[in-house]
Amino acid sequence: MTVEEFQSATADHLREKANDSFVKADQSGSLDRPGFLMEAQFYLAEIERREQQKERVESARIARRDFWMEIAVIVLIGIEIGIGFIGVFAGASEAGKQITALNSLNQSTSRTASNISRLTEAQAELTTAQKNTLNALQDQLEILRQQQKQRLAELTKQPDIGMRWNIREITPTSAKYQITVENSSEVAARDFVVYFEAGAQGVTLVIPDSGSNSPSRTSVYIPLLGAGLKQTVSLNAQYPAGAAPFRIRIFTSGENISAKTLGDLFVKPPVR
Repeated sequence: MTVEEFQSATADHLREKANDSFVKADQSGSLDRPGFLMEAQFYLAEIERREQQKERVESARIARRDFWMEIAVIVLIGIEIGIGFIGVFAGASEAGKQITALNSLNQSTSRTASNISRLTEAQAELTTAQKNTLNALQDQLEILRQQQKQRLAELTKQPDIGMRWNIREITPTSAKYQITVENSSEVAARDFVVYFEAGAQGVTLVIPDSGSNSPSRTSVYIPLLGAGLKQTVSLNAQYPAGAAPFRIRIFTSGENISAKTLGDLFVKPPVR
């Protein structure tokens, strides 16, 4: 199966592939069984990763929905405050008309002026209080916007896994490499596996103490790789004398990492 076929395969197709690997493991000898079991585990891990990715997308959708609901509530509050302002201005206009009527009738001019002055002060205090309330609501809305942006950013960020390698030793029948796996993003990578697969017959790949070696494929499990951190892996390739140059494909997938090819390692055995 190619990378494009793997990425476009449905969950049912991957589950069928895993079942085929389990059947082959039951029918194979002790040397081939670990490889088939590892292949089945790879397909099952991809199915689980896709289900978790769907859950993260759904969580992001719910967060966006809650964000817009909160905005709608704040807008309604703003409308109520606007209506209150209209009422205040309407009351002020009516008070002005009453002052004109009282002046024209020349009744209790000084007392009316005093009452109107107190009413104006009260209205000014009310307007100030409403403005302060509106400013506080605007500040709260800005805080909510920043919180929602941060929540959405955290939900959509993914680790950026890369790979560098250095050759330590190469002979006509074996080569030793030091592989450096790096996380260059601001998000920690969790529960992921780095796979190594030889593209030639007769090649055996070994990672010391990994416990997942097979004739042409091996892998290493990394439970956690923090933001900006790196981890080194020793890879040994064994091949028959006179073998032609070949490539080792390196790829990864995990809990919060989409299936990704890290690159190809070109091995050119020296001629005796």
